[in-house]
Amino acid sequence: MIGAVDCLPDAPGFSGGSLGLENKRLVKFSRGRPDESLGYMLWQTCNLWQRKIVKALTPTDLTLAQFAVLAGIAWLERAPEPITQVRLARYLNMDVTMTSQVLSRLESRGLVSKKASGSDSRANTVMLTKKGADLVTEALGLAHSVETSFFRSLHISHDEFMKSLESLIESNESGKESL
Repeated sequence: MIGAVDCLPDAPGFSGGSLGLENKRLVKFSRGRPDESLGYMLWQTCNLWQRKIVKALTPTDLTLAQFAVLAGIAWLERAPEPITQVRLARYLNMDVTMTSQVLSRLESRGLVSKKASGSDSRANTVMLTKKGADLVTEALGLAHSVETSFFRSLHISHDEFMKSLESLIESNESGKESL
C-alpha cells in the first residue's frame, strides 16, 4: 500500500456519524483502494516523474513543455521533411495552440527559429538554433540521469517495459506520427 489513505472506513456499521456524513451516498469504486487502480498508480507515477524532471531541468530554465518541444524538434530534425508547428504538435501529442505558445517563448529566448513554409503559406517551419541545440543537449543529459535513477527499481528489463508502454500507446491512440 503506497501512499494509501483510508478516508472513510469500509467497515460494516460505519455511519460517518461525527463527520456529518449520515445522509451522504458513498460512491462505489471498482477497487478497494486507489493504490489498487492501475490508472491511479500511473497518474501518481507520472506526477512523481514530472516533478523529478522539472527539478532536474532547473539549471536550464526550461519548463517540461519547453523541454519536450526542443527534444521533439531535435528528434524530428533527423528526417529530411521540414518541421511545421502542426507536425511537431502531432508528434508530441500536444495541442497546436500550446505548441505555438511554447515555440514563441523559445523563439524569444533564441532557442528556435521559425520561418514561413515554402510549400504552405499558412504554415511555419521550425528549427533549433545553435543555442537551442546546446541547451537541449544539456537538458537531455539531465533527463537521462533522472530516467536512469527513476526506473532502476523496475523488476523487468528496460526493453520489456518500453514494449509494454508502446503497446499501451498503440492500442489506445491513432494517427500519431512516427519517425
